[in-house]
Amino acid sequence: MKRPLSFLFVLLIGTAALWGAPKQPLPAWETDAEKAAKETRVPFDLRLRIPPQNVPYGPAEFASMEGVVIQVQTYNTAIRKYYGDMINGIVAAQAMPYIIVENTTEKNNVVSQVLNAYGIAENDVTFLTYPYDANWTRDYGPWHIYPNKGTRALVDHEYYDGRPNDDAIPPKLGALWGDEVFVSGFYTEGGNFMTDGRGTCWMSTGVFDKNNMVDNEQNRAAIAQLFKEYVGCDRVFHPVSIPGEGTTHIDMYSKILDQDTIIVSYSSSEWGADAEELAQLDAAAELYGSIEKPGGGKYTIVRIPMTYSSSFFSTTYYTHTNSLIVNDHVLVPIYGRGTDEEALQIYRDLMPHHTIVGITSNEIIPQGGSIHCTTMQVPVKTYKACGDGVIGTGEQCEPLYLGGETCETLGYVSGDLACDGDCLFDVSLCVALVTCGNGTIDSGEVCDGGTIDCTAIAGKDYIQGTATCQPSCGAWDESDCESDTPDDTPQPDDTTEGDIPDETFPDDTMPDDAYPDGPSDIDDLSDLEPDVPSDFDFAGSDELATDGTVPSDEDTVVVPDSGKRAISTGCGCSLMF
Repeated sequence: MKRPLSFLFVLLIGTAALWGAPKQPLPAWETDAEKAAKETRVPFDLRLRIPPQNVPYGPAEFASMEGVVIQVQTYNTAIRKYYGDMINGIVAAQAMPYIIVENTTEKNNVVSQVLNAYGIAENDVTFLTYPYDANWTRDYGPWHIYPNKGTRALVDHEYYDGRPNDDAIPPKLGALWGDEVFVSGFYTEGGNFMTDGRGTCWMSTGVFDKNNMVDNEQNRAAIAQLFKEYVGCDRVFHPVSIPGEGTTHIDMYSKILDQDTIIVSYSSSEWGADAEELAQLDAAAELYGSIEKPGGGKYTIVRIPMTYSSSFFSTTYYTHTNSLIVNDHVLVPIYGRGTDEEALQIYRDLMPHHTIVGITSNEIIPQGGSIHCTTMQVPVKTYKACGDGVIGTGEQCEPLYLGGETCETLGYVSGDLACDGDCLFDVSLCVALVTCGNGTIDSGEVCDGGTIDCTAIAGKDYIQGTATCQPSCGAWDESDCESDTPDDTPQPDDTTEGDIPDETFPDDTMPDDAYPDGPSDIDDLSDLEPDVPSDFDFAGSDELATDGTVPSDEDTVVVPDSGKRAISTGCGCSLMF
């Protein structure tokens, strides 16, 4: 099994010192030295937890964003260009880059070596002066939520014990922005989480090891309940992490692009992947493709290329899924290894209303991550349903996502469909049939004005309601029609959904002054009341839970055609070309 080694970073640190870098580069994974030095962790069931009073709403990354938290390395020209290109992309997406620096000297270096060098106005960024340990703002940064779908708040998870400065930044940001802070006491990183914005969440099996927990049914249910309380997850799924990849993060091989679509990496032996790694990627695609979406149907899974490079010291994963969605821009890592154009075209095809920007990331990726890992998005201050990236009740579309609809699917001849500020279709640029409106149902028309009882619509099983002829005359507007089939498909009552009683994690009771500096200062557990019954065994048994085999005819896996691909067929997936 290949693992990243800390020795590589001894070389990087020495090189950085020669370049006069203010900070030594630390990898995205927890180094062996950090693991050896850390103190014994407080048992999971005894950690301080302060959840929101009610289940919050957890926004997806494709929701509207106010800004992006970033920390800029400057130790050589290549890394400066990487950050310059990223900051330019964030500014172009009309989001604020919040740049963390340790002191005035470092700020001046960033201004002269990155902002000025790559045409970025200092007024377009905000500098935050905090001590820090590394540059992985995704992993230690704040997880934002909306309690009661109102004003933004943030969740502060536990980061690596050896990086206390990084771990202290989320509460500081909460104080700066006026965001209420909720402490989970759970060890996890932002790169190992994604959600569809509708209550479905994913994090790899790496979370069990991070919290000294056995991967079993009981602990899966406990994690699902915790993330329901803090992040609004109705259910949590756990794909297996890449074998030997130090971070165990899912953003190294997968990413959700909208409420319906997930991209998952694929590779080949010619690209440096071994059999175990190929099997993991296929298994992840199979798991994602087997999950029922809220409301019914399966997620569309699209495979995207990833190459590997191994040396005596480490393995580098040249992933294109480690991208950042920020409003109408998507910043995608590229490497010049023969897969860039295919990867960028996949993003263009799947996100036609976004600007896709490729950013060369060869200097950062050997450290264990890329664009997604070095950025943490900040959603808008107040929740708005229109703009959350999800087509919800009363909406026909989202500003950047039309749910697959076009002018043609709405019955027009051609044109460009858009979404207005109320999340309703804007058909002003759609071209209607020339005969529409003459009072006669002509060839190519379904109707020509007026209404119809929903029960009279051919091929539909409506029981009541009235449909109105769409302005295109090409279809009926059936939004007021009702059927006897419920809109929401009930989810199976299994352990992945976290269907355990809420009282599993009762509210903590703590003396107000017991731990003034937060859970990291806990050294006397006598004042802590356990959050779970005394007979609730988080350590679990030695028997690991396994996911059931998904029949191949239940998957939806789309693979764009390319003569360059060599795809393992061991996943049992249905491939649609």
